[in-house]
Amino acid sequence: PQDQDTLHELRVVPFLQMLDLDDPLDQAQALWFLTQVFAVRLDLALVWLEPSLPRLRQLLASPDQRVREQAITLFETIGPKDLR
Repeated sequence: PQDQDTLHELRVVPFLQMLDLDDPLDQAQALWFLTQVFAVRLDLALVWLEPSLPRLRQLLASPDQRVREQAITLFETIGPKDLR
């Protein structure tokens, strides 16, 4: 590795953009990935998810069960343990 390599730089923007795609599978996969990332790096959730909250709230009411489940899991991962 060289100093200019970005081996440890996380780029979540493409996954946030996937939330706006029409395919529910794309949305569910993006939510799953974001959940995995924020489970490890909760500090990044504060930075990256605030601008996406309106879209995440929409996905909570998605007609696709997979999307709803992944959105709920994401909120459970980043929220306090007593979150209803």
